[in-house]
Amino acid sequence: MFKRITRFKVGNKVYEYVRIVENYREKGKRHQRVIANLGTVDSLPGKIDKLVDGLREHCLQKFVKPGEIKGEESPTWGTVLVARKLWNDLGLGEIIRRNCRKKRDIIEIEETAFVLVASSFVNPSSEHGLSWWLDNSFVCDRQGKRFLPQWKNNVTKERRVRVEWRQLDVWYRTLDRLLLAKEKIEKDIYLRLRDLFGLKVDIVFYDITSLYFEGEGPEGFAEFGKSKDGKNRNKQILLGVVMASGWPVAHHVFSGNTSEKTTLYGIIDDLKQRFEIERLVFVSDSGFVSEENLKYITDNEYKYLVVMKRRRSKEVEKVLKEVKETGWQDCGNQTEVQEIEIKKGPRYFVARSEERKQYEQAIRITNMKTTREDLEALKKRAEKGKIKTPEKIGYSASSILNKVKGYRYFSWRITKEEKFDYWEDPEKMKKEKLIEGTYLLKSNEETIKPVEAVKAYKQLSDVEGAFREFKDVLEGRPIWHQTPNRVKAHTFVRALGYLLDTALRKALKRNNVYLTVEEAINALKQITIANLRLKGETHQIVMGINKRYARSVLNAAVGLDNRYLLPSQVGSYTGNNRVN
Repeated sequence: MFKRITRFKVGNKVYEYVRIVENYREKGKRHQRVIANLGTVDSLPGKIDKLVDGLREHCLQKFVKPGEIKGEESPTWGTVLVARKLWNDLGLGEIIRRNCRKKRDIIEIEETAFVLVASSFVNPSSEHGLSWWLDNSFVCDRQGKRFLPQWKNNVTKERRVRVEWRQLDVWYRTLDRLLLAKEKIEKDIYLRLRDLFGLKVDIVFYDITSLYFEGEGPEGFAEFGKSKDGKNRNKQILLGVVMASGWPVAHHVFSGNTSEKTTLYGIIDDLKQRFEIERLVFVSDSGFVSEENLKYITDNEYKYLVVMKRRRSKEVEKVLKEVKETGWQDCGNQTEVQEIEIKKGPRYFVARSEERKQYEQAIRITNMKTTREDLEALKKRAEKGKIKTPEKIGYSASSILNKVKGYRYFSWRITKEEKFDYWEDPEKMKKEKLIEGTYLLKSNEETIKPVEAVKAYKQLSDVEGAFREFKDVLEGRPIWHQTPNRVKAHTFVRALGYLLDTALRKALKRNNVYLTVEEAINALKQITIANLRLKGETHQIVMGINKRYARSVLNAAVGLDNRYLLPSQVGSYTGNNRVN
């Protein structure tokens, strides 16, 4: 059946009638007949509404009036949706269930762990801040049941914790359970990555950072040390991370006053014993280069490829003197490398990059200009008697030279007449120009080729960039926990959050979606769940899928389509699927 408008002309006036018509067949021919005449178009407003309202109950589909629909809320859903997909693809729920769950558990430890890890992936915060995220996001278990915060009603100035203790206790017990199984979980994740992506751990990268505390922190664990956050007045811990092919493989937490160079021993032992890695080339920057470290790596029958410090090193000066004009090998991107033949000991590779040289020259010229202007100003002040004693002049000169490392280019003195003098030092300039655009690699790996060594070094730069992203995920800083184990567990959750971050970043790159992880997460925040109340029932509708970049992230990056977007369907994301 269908509607038909029939027009009749009477004199100069045209009348329009609304009829309901149906098709039928008789003796093999198709005919039409009028089922009902509803009257003229002008007479129908108001009448037709009542008719349609009466017919609704006989329809197979549910037709509703706008006034019958009540919107309850629209929490964010896209970020949780993608976090769940990545979580399942990496098999994290199964790994945590296998290593942490006990028969007497009432709650599913893998589901509460998902809440903590997804929060650190999307919105890093403390366990208290987690409740605000739950309030504004639709975070659910694999059956689609939502986690909601349990707020206190009697918050006072003295009792500022706003979340019910029974819920906080669930998060804290989850943290404790995760920490107890940390080593087993990390190893199972490593095996999963190896199976999923063919992860090879023959070359690993290591870096370390500091995380600071508010307050005193755990005694004997939170200590003062060299801060990489610029928080020298805060106690801290050190976090060392091992990465392979851009994936975080393991991490270790050290007390805040631990020497960075000594952290390497435990890392090497762990890789050898827990991960049973037989052959490994350890790649790191100059901060970890010491004879003790390199000897320890060699004694454990592992290999190393390290970047040497270019300044104040007799070893580097000796190698650079052996560089020849011929024998360079092209590495691409205006970079070339030459192996320096040394009769005994490790191998040395000198690489030089035209792009890096131009960059370092520009930095030098700028710093020299700044330093020269400041030194000249100091000289005039001294000549005018505005600064008089040699001690004060010397202090000012040292401060100027340290500001932008001007001591690399200039020297100064106080003459017998107690006048200040400075000059561009030719010996210093000669050394600086010699190393501009140049870096030196040292290795005990007998089979690695010079070009391969440079490639590994460039991977180190990529890993350092990824490590900076890891620190961004760790923006649950500053740390407030006051026991060593809670600090370690908090950091472990952040590391698992970074694992999801890495999975999304690689999926975006693999599928040519040119967004950063931060941009992708912002796009996903546009996707919400609209909870609509109709005749005593709640119906869910996914909103915002077609907003800018949201569909690109969902479809191209993680392989989700419209069939699997509701919370009740998250259990359909099997861990056997690759992130594609």
